[in-house]
Amino acid sequence: MRAVRFATRFNFAPDPAILAAASSEEVRQALGSKVSRERIGTELEGMFSGTSPAAAVRLLHQLCLFPQVFTPPPQLQQLLGSDFGGPCTELLEAGQVLLQEVGLQLPEEERRLFLLAALLLPLRRLSYTLKNKQQPASSYIIRESLKWRVKEVEGVTALHAHVVGLAQVLHDVRGAGEAHERLSVALWSCHRR
Repeated sequence: MRAVRFATRFNFAPDPAILAAASSEEVRQALGSKVSRERIGTELEGMFSGTSPAAAVRLLHQLCLFPQVFTPPPQLQQLLGSDFGGPCTELLEAGQVLLQEVGLQLPEEERRLFLLAALLLPLRRLSYTLKNKQQPASSYIIRESLKWRVKEVEGVTALHAHVVGLAQVLHDVRGAGEAHERLSVALWSCHRR
């Protein structure tokens, strides 16, 4: 995880031997069973705080580590299989490009939340049962796989609930001078709900 974070932070290609080792079944199993979820979440925070979180997550996906890092609820693992990271990574990349295109400079915490919501968008309609209550799959990934805060669960859930409205705002303001302001207001209002 740290090699991925540093490679994308400093924009260099990891040594092929490191890539081969990182993508091995032994490392995948160890990441799932020996590395604490808190450590995984901390390393991912570093990736999301960097200049290119999409490149970091893309590398995790290429190394077949995505399901170990963003582990879905056990009830959904068979349904999702091991390759659900592809669509998630593509939407994270699109979210990162979108922020750059409209020139939106979000505070670090809000940027991380926006990018996390983009990453988990393909899973927004999936849920699992916890104590006889349906919960979003994204909440499990954020709380149990990454050990991030409830605040991120609530923020991602709010952004997912308003994704259609956000898409309309983006469509309306693309190329318009007020894109930055309108998108900021739309994101802020979704996040505060």
